[in-house]
Amino acid sequence: MKKRASGNKFLKSLLLLCLISICMGAGFIVWDIYKPKTAALVRVPHIIWPDSDRNEGKPFTTGFDGIDISAHQGRIRWDSLEKAKPWLYIIYVRARGRKVQDSLYGYNMKQAHSRGFKVGSYHFFNMNFPVEEQYRMFTRMTDHEHQDLRPVIDVEQLSLADEGNEHLKDSVMRFARLLEKHFGCRPVIYSNQNFYRKYLWPEFNRYPLWIANYSRVPMVKDTRPVLWQRGDTGHVHGIWTYVDIDQFINGGSLQDLLIPDYARRTIHIDLMPDYFRPKSAGISPQAEVSHLMIGLE
Repeated sequence: MKKRASGNKFLKSLLLLCLISICMGAGFIVWDIYKPKTAALVRVPHIIWPDSDRNEGKPFTTGFDGIDISAHQGRIRWDSLEKAKPWLYIIYVRARGRKVQDSLYGYNMKQAHSRGFKVGSYHFFNMNFPVEEQYRMFTRMTDHEHQDLRPVIDVEQLSLADEGNEHLKDSVMRFARLLEKHFGCRPVIYSNQNFYRKYLWPEFNRYPLWIANYSRVPMVKDTRPVLWQRGDTGHVHGIWTYVDIDQFINGGSLQDLLIPDYARRTIHIDLMPDYFRPKSAGISPQAEVSHLMIGLE
């Protein structure tokens, strides 16, 4: 009798342990469904690289309006960066590179917000991923609460299959229209001057354009770029590596990048948690996202 009682006690303990494990697993699944989707809330460990200013002794860049930052810049001394405000007007922070999420995205977002910056998102368009997957990933990742600026689509590469510019134009246009429906306004198109001329002109001429040319002010027939990426060797306070430099041109200003007030009041199905999302709207979140755009108020 004692052996039987002991055996029953062991079986009950085993069943209880299994029940606890099941409950913990279910709890994790529920948490995963309802946890915040934006990477802006990610905490990162203390960053010490670089430990010295690699541009020390070189003159600081002046006469610009914006910069690009990412994990490539390492730790940014934000208190010092504020000294650049007489020049600095907008900042671009990378959220994701071609294959992996930028490790400092959340940290840089938090630091920028604490200093009164406005925010928008920047996407590296990858022709080797379906448009719908990229759209799904991008809208799940962006910080909608602080999304003040139009999203940006960075277009600078063809597919590995080299399917030509018509296929590229069609894919980028589908992505742009999805973003326009989601955010309520047209996105900004980023590309370098030669690539835009060869592969994107003229279908996107009426979109807000951000064009890179490291030798001179960009000129593209029948367009009016509002932002110029003029170089990648900028030196600014608080950043101890080289950084991309951007400047408004052709009368462009922050107003050209802001999401209009009427668009901000729109709520879209993509903002709903997955649990409440209709099955027809579900898309596998396997895509590539890049950059985050932040502008000073």
